[in-house]
Amino acid sequence: MAGPEVAANKMSQQLACTFSGNALPRVRANLPPPPIVPHPIDNLDNICPFTPKLIQNAIQTVARKKAPGMDHLHAKMLGPITEYLTNPLTDLFILYWKWSKTPDSWRFAQVVPIYKKGDANDPANYRRISLLSVLHKILEICLQDELHSASPNIDIS
Repeated sequence: MAGPEVAANKMSQQLACTFSGNALPRVRANLPPPPIVPHPIDNLDNICPFTPKLIQNAIQTVARKKAPGMDHLHAKMLGPITEYLTNPLTDLFILYWKWSKTPDSWRFAQVVPIYKKGDANDPANYRRISLLSVLHKILEICLQDELHSASPNIDIS
């Protein structure tokens, strides 16, 4: 028995095994609680980090040679129209900041299996990549410095 349905079921079983959490340690180390530090967002005078210049830089920074997410927007499509996108995206991201909410569709990734090597019929021989919305990537680039500066250093060694 072969065909797309069988292949899809095999891949589904492989993904279920890979991401089931069975490989996680059962006993967690007794870690001290993270330090409580004031967060900049708690400051009522906090200014929204989004500016047209930041958005413009983020559009230019986002990886160009990546496959598009479920929105089917390629990052390379945005480059030539950056000047037209900058102000609307700035306004949109400011709204997301004020509402503390982003579109639900940005929380989903399209997972695509990429063949590595070995038996092509073995789902374990595929690595999974997550295709994400390019607009969400731009938002994340804009927030990256803000998040790093607001986060305490964590010694994980």
